Amino acid sequence: MKVILLKDVAKVGQKGEVKELSNGYAQNFLIARGFAEVATDAKIRNAQKAVADRVAKQEETKKVLEGALEKLKDEGLIIRATANEKNHLFEALHTDTIAEHIKDVVGVEVGAASIVIDKPIKKLGEHKVHVQVGDAKVPVNLSVETK
Repeated sequence: MKVILLKDVAKVGQKGEVKELSNGYAQNFLIARGFAEVATDAKIRNAQKAVADRVAKQEETKKVLEGALEKLKDEGLIIRATANEKNHLFEALHTDTIAEHIKDVVGVEVGAASIVIDKPIKKLGEHKVHVQVGDAKVPVNLSVETK
């Protein structure tokens, strides 16, 4: 049975894909739970158009993000945080905090999952973080200073 996936389904496919699956699995699991619908010619054309639009939008967003990160790569990122006299931060910097600061500086939203750090940052000073854009990693110099 041909179905169109309405949501991402693990080990089956992503939203908008047309899949040929067994009748029992398609009807009793996917369609019953709202993960898929029966594929007709009109629905297949609509799904293919939606997938093409989504891919185009992702590519456009990726280009804007790469341009913004190149600017940030040259300038670096400064985050101000409170620390004690031994230069240890009271609160560690995690990927979500870094993502918020990148959005404030550059104006482009970066997901916390796109930021790669070895471990949470707990000291003042210079740190190297990477922002994953598609397959490429853009290195960003992060400077943590006192407030």
